Amino acid sequence: MPLPPLPPSNTIRYFADYSTATVSHTAIIRANAVASPANIGSLLNSIFTSFSNVASAITFHTLRVAVVGSDVTNPVVSGIEGTIYGTGGESEASRVTSLNFVGRSSGGRRVRFSLFGYTGPISSWRLTNSENVNVAAINATMVSAVNSFYSIDGIKPLWYPYANVSFNAYWQKELRV
Repeated sequence: MPLPPLPPSNTIRYFADYSTATVSHTAIIRANAVASPANIGSLLNSIFTSFSNVASAITFHTLRVAVVGSDVTNPVVSGIEGTIYGTGGESEASRVTSLNFVGRSSGGRRVRFSLFGYTGPISSWRLTNSENVNVAAINATMVSAVNSFYSIDGIKPLWYPYANVSFNAYWQKELRV
C-alpha cells in the first residue's frame, strides 16, 4: 500500500543555489529546528569540496530557508556565498550530468540529494563508495550530519553507499534544441 503524501513544507528546508557556469541549480536539504544557516554552509562546503575533484567550476550563490508550514523562502547567510569549487569550464556533458545520492527513512520515505556538474569517470550508472573516493566522502558527510539531511517525514534516512550518475532529461532536451 502506498504511503499517503506529505506536504512539501513538512520540515524546514534549506535551498542551496549554485551554478555550473551558465546553468543555475538548487539543491534542497531538509533539516530540524536546531540546524543553523552556518551549519548548513559548513556541510555544503564539505560536500562541494569533496565534489571539486570531479566537477566543473561551481559557484555557490545563496542559501535560502523555508520554515515548517511555509512555502516562502528567505535568504540567509551561510558563510560560503561566492565560493567557487571545482575546475574547468562547463561542457555539454557536465551541464546535464549529476550525482544523485538516495536513501530511505524508517518511515518508508525516499530521499534524494543531487549535485550537477559531474565530470568524473562514468564506468556505470552507479558509483559505489568503495570504487569512488569522492562519492564516499560526500556520502560520509551526509551520513554524519547531525541536524540535517532528513527525509520529508522528519526522520534521518539510511543513505545508500552509492551515487547514481544521472543525465537530466530536461537539460538533454534543451541541448537537442
